[in-house]
Amino acid sequence: MKLHQQRACYRLLIAVQWLGMLFLLATPELAVTQGTAPRLTQYAHEAWRVRDGLLADAPIALAQTTDGYLWIGTSAGLVRFDGVHFVPWKTTDAKDDKSVGVLSLQAARDGSLWFGTGTSLAQLKNGQVRVLPGLKARVNDLSEDAEGNLWLSLTRMRRPLDGPLCRTNGKDLKCFGSHDGLPCTFGNVLAHGSNGAVWMGSYPGACSWSKGTGTAYLPKGMKQGDVTTAVNGILDQGKEGVLLGFEAAGGGLGLQRVVDGRWRSFDLPGVTGSQLKVTALFSSKNGDIWVGTEDDGVYHIANGRADHFGLADGLTDNEVRRFYQDHEDNIWIGTAGGLDKFHPLPVTTMSVREGLNSNNVQTALALPRNTMAFSTRAGLSLLHDGSFTSFAPQTNAAGISGASTFVDHAGTLWVGMGTRLTIFVNGSFRRIDLPDGSAPGQVTGICEDSLHTIWIVTSAKTHRVFRVVDGVRLKEIDIGQPSPGAGIVADPVHGVWIDYSRSGLLHMDAGGQLEDIKSSDATTIERFAFDPDGSIWAWSLSGLFHLKDHRWTKLDATKGLPCSQVMSMLKDGRGSTWVYLSCGLVVLSDAELQRWSRQPASSVSLTHVFDGTDGAHMTHSPFSPHAAVGSDGRLWFAGDGLLQTVDATQLALNTVAPPVHIETVIADRVTYAATDVIHLPKLTHDLAIDYSALSLVTPQKVRFRYRLSGVDKDWQDVAQRRQAFYMNLRPGRYVFQVIACNNDGLWNMTGAHLVLVIPPAFYQTFWFYALVALVVICLLSLTLRIRIHSATRHAEARQYERLAERDRIARELHDTLIQGLQGIILNVHGVILEVTGNERPKEKMEKVLDQAERLLVEGRNRVRDLRSQTVGGVDLAEPLKQVIEDLRPVSGPEITLEVVGDTRPVQVLVRDEIVAFAREALLNAVRHSRGVSIDCVLVYERSLLSFQCSDDGIGFDEDLLASRRSEGHAGLTGMQERAAQIGATMSLSNEGKGVSVRLSVPGRVAFSQWRNASRSAGRIRRTWKRAVDLAGL
Repeated sequence: MKLHQQRACYRLLIAVQWLGMLFLLATPELAVTQGTAPRLTQYAHEAWRVRDGLLADAPIALAQTTDGYLWIGTSAGLVRFDGVHFVPWKTTDAKDDKSVGVLSLQAARDGSLWFGTGTSLAQLKNGQVRVLPGLKARVNDLSEDAEGNLWLSLTRMRRPLDGPLCRTNGKDLKCFGSHDGLPCTFGNVLAHGSNGAVWMGSYPGACSWSKGTGTAYLPKGMKQGDVTTAVNGILDQGKEGVLLGFEAAGGGLGLQRVVDGRWRSFDLPGVTGSQLKVTALFSSKNGDIWVGTEDDGVYHIANGRADHFGLADGLTDNEVRRFYQDHEDNIWIGTAGGLDKFHPLPVTTMSVREGLNSNNVQTALALPRNTMAFSTRAGLSLLHDGSFTSFAPQTNAAGISGASTFVDHAGTLWVGMGTRLTIFVNGSFRRIDLPDGSAPGQVTGICEDSLHTIWIVTSAKTHRVFRVVDGVRLKEIDIGQPSPGAGIVADPVHGVWIDYSRSGLLHMDAGGQLEDIKSSDATTIERFAFDPDGSIWAWSLSGLFHLKDHRWTKLDATKGLPCSQVMSMLKDGRGSTWVYLSCGLVVLSDAELQRWSRQPASSVSLTHVFDGTDGAHMTHSPFSPHAAVGSDGRLWFAGDGLLQTVDATQLALNTVAPPVHIETVIADRVTYAATDVIHLPKLTHDLAIDYSALSLVTPQKVRFRYRLSGVDKDWQDVAQRRQAFYMNLRPGRYVFQVIACNNDGLWNMTGAHLVLVIPPAFYQTFWFYALVALVVICLLSLTLRIRIHSATRHAEARQYERLAERDRIARELHDTLIQGLQGIILNVHGVILEVTGNERPKEKMEKVLDQAERLLVEGRNRVRDLRSQTVGGVDLAEPLKQVIEDLRPVSGPEITLEVVGDTRPVQVLVRDEIVAFAREALLNAVRHSRGVSIDCVLVYERSLLSFQCSDDGIGFDEDLLASRRSEGHAGLTGMQERAAQIGATMSLSNEGKGVSVRLSVPGRVAFSQWRNASRSAGRIRRTWKRAVDLAGL
C-alpha cells in the first residue's frame, strides 16, 4: 500500500511540474531578462590607445571610403587605418603648409572623402586635396543625403547672415539661415529625418528644417542662442518621435525623447536618460541605439534593455566623441583615449551579466516549451523567452553544485545536485536515494532506456552504475567491470552503453547480458552518442571515433581537423555536425561526415571554423550533456566554467569580400607610390611590395596570396604577411598580383595588380650582347687566321725541306746513275764503231744503245722534274700533254686531251700522282687496247677534279684480269694505290666498246686555295663549337 501511494504521488508531481515551472519562469522577481540581442560584454572588442603610441592624437571624426580604408580625423590631421597600420595623411591649409585639425568627415559615394576643419571644407580624391572655395567657417559636421548632396553645419561664420546650414554638390555652395526659415543660429550635429527634413543640433536645442520651413526644439526655460548646453546627438525615429542628446544632464536634458511636442526622459532598465551627458548618439543598421557620454562611457540599447560599457570594461576612455559603422557592420567608437571597435561574434559567451546564477556552467539541456536548463556551480538556471531564472537546493549553503542533467519521456527533469540525484519539481529538488538513504555520489551521466528505466553513473572513489526503481529509489547494478566510465547512453533498441576502463564501450541489454567492444585507441573515451543510422560517435582528447559494424575509425588533426582534442559533438538537425575542439568550433555537413566514415583514410572538408577570435573557447566538463539544441535552433555548449551559444539559423558571418590594395613599392630603400605602372631604376636588387586587404572585422585572420609573373609559377600562400620580397630581378616587365580573403574565408579573386618595369643597364642590352658576340667572333677569326698562317708557314717549311731533299736526290742521280749510264752509252758506242763486218750484232747493239739513250733521256727528265717542284699550286694540263707527247707512238692509237672548266692550281703532290696515274693508264691503253683512239678528259669542278681516259679497243676479260693480278702484274693495283694515297677514287668501266678509267679527286685535296679555305672553315666551325660549349649557351 505504501509503494502504491509513492507511485501515485510521483505521477501527481510530474503532472504539476511544468505548470509550476512556467509560473516560476513568468515571475518577474525571479527572472533576469536576457533578450535576444547580445550585450556589449558579449561583443568582440578591440582597442587602440593613444597612450600606447598607436595614435598621435585622439579621434574626433570617423569615416570609411569606398576603397575600404577607415579615416580618422584628429587635431593633428587625417589618419588612414587598414586594420593594422595607422598612416598619417598630410593635409594642408590653402594658404600655408601647416597640418590642420579635422573636425568632421564624410565619405562620398564617388569614393572621395570630405573633411571639415576649423576654417574650411576640403575634398580628398585620388590622392589630391581640393579646398572648396567661398567658405570660411568652422565645419562641425557633414552628412550626405539620398541625392548625393553634402550638408554642412557651421559655426564661426565669416558672415553670420549666410546661415549655419549649407549644402553643396561639390562645386556650388548654398547656405541657409533665418531668412530661409531656419530658426537655429549655430550648427552642431546633423541628421536626416524620416520625412526628408534636415535636423541640426544647436545651442541650446535642435532644429528641423525642410523646404523653407523650420521648427525649433528647445529645452524648457531656454531660448535660442543660449549657450549653456548643446545638442550633440539626434535620432529621428519616425512615429516614435525623435531622440535628442544634450551635453548637459538634468531635468529636461540628457537623453530626451520628443513625441508630438511632448518631452520626456528616455528611461529603460539600466539607464536613466536625464542623468546622461550625451556627446554622441547613433543608430546601427539593426536598429540598436548607441549613446556616448562625456564621462560614463557607452550605453547600448536593444530590445528595450540597456547595457553599459566603460573604462573599467576596457573602453579606451569614458569620454566618447564619435560612433561609426563600417561596411562590415563593425561599430567604431572614438574616445578621448583612443579608438574602440565592437562587432558581434558567431559564438557568444553567457555569464552572470546576462542572468546566469554562476559563470561556472556544467551542462546544457533542452527542455520542452522553448526552455533551456543549465546546471552550474550555484545550482540550476533556466532560460525561457530570453529570461534566466535561477534555483538552488536548500542545502546549498555547504556549496553543493550542479552535475549532470536529463529530461525523460514524460518531461521530468533529473538533476545531479552535489552527490545526490534529484528531480526538479516546482522550483525545488526532490532527492532519489539508495535504500539506506545514502547518496549515490556525484552524478556524471543519466539516461533512459527503451523501457523508460532511468540509469545513472556516479563518481565517488570509483564510478558506479545505478538504476532507478519505481521512480523513487536507486539500485546498484554490477556490470562486472572494476572501473566503469563517466558516460552512459541508452541504446535506441534496448539496453544501455557505458564507457569503461578508458579503453572501450560496454553494452548491457535488457536481460543483463554484457558485450565488450574495445577501442583500437588506448585514449580515454570521454563521451559518446548515437548516430541516426545506429552507429556510435565517441570523442576524447585524441580525436573523434566512429564505431560501426564493430569497427573503429578515427578522425583527428591528420585528417582535416584543426586539432585533435575533442570536447563535445552535436548535430543541429539541419544537416550539419558541430564539433567543439580545444582550439575552436568546427562545422561539417552530415553528408561529409558520412562520406568520411565510408572512406576513413581521406580528409574531411570543413564548412566553418570558429576560433578564439570568433568567440570560441571551450574547456572540458566531466558532466553531461555537454551540448544541446534549443527549440529555436540555437546551439548551446557547456564546459567546466563556460557557457557558449551559437545561432545556427543566423550565423554572424562576414559576407563582404575585402578590397585589396597595393600601397607602396620599396626598391633598394627608395619608396614609390603604388600606381598602375612603376618604372624602377636599372640594376634593382632588393624589392619589397607592401599590400593590404581592408577587412576590419578580424584583420589578423585575413590571408593573402600573391605572384609575380615571370618569377612565380603558382600563387604564393603567405598567410597573414602583408609584404612581398624579391631579389636580383632581371631587366624586364613584371606583373605583380595579390588576392586576399576575409576572416570567414571569402576570397576577393580580383585583388589588385601593378606593372613593374626594370630597364637594362648598358651591358644588359641586346646590342651589348651582340657587340660582345661580334668581338668574340673577330677575336676567334683573328686567332684562326694567325693559327692558319702559322700552320701554312710550317707546311711550306716542310715542303721546302722535301724539295731540297728531291734536289739532293736529283743531283745524286745525275752524278751517279745518269753519268754512269752516259759512260756506258759512250763505251757501247765505241764498241759499235770497232765492230765491223758483222752487221747483225751491230744492229742489236744499236738497238740497245737506242734504249739506253731513251732511258738516259727519261732519267734526265726525272731529274728535271725533281728539280722543277715549287711550293703551292701548279698547272696540271701541261704535264699531261707532255706525257701524251712522250707516249704518242709512230703508228698506233691517236691520243687526245680535252680540258673542261676553269683551270685552277693543283697541289704538287696531287699533280705528280695524277700524272703518274695518267701515264700508267695511257701505257695500258697503248699496249693492250688495240684501239684506234684514246680520249683523255681533264675536268675542273668547284669541289672535284677528275681525269678520265677512254679507248675504243677490245676491252678486257674479268677472269683474265684476275689471273694476271695473281701472276704479279700490278699495273691496276698501283693505280688504285696512287688514288688512295691522295684520297681519290678510281673507277674502271668495261661497258660498251673499249675501257674507261676515271680518277676523281676531292677539291679540298686537289686545289691549293680550296684546301686552305676548307681547312680554315673547318677550324672555325670546330673553334666556334668549343666556344659555345664553354659558354653554356
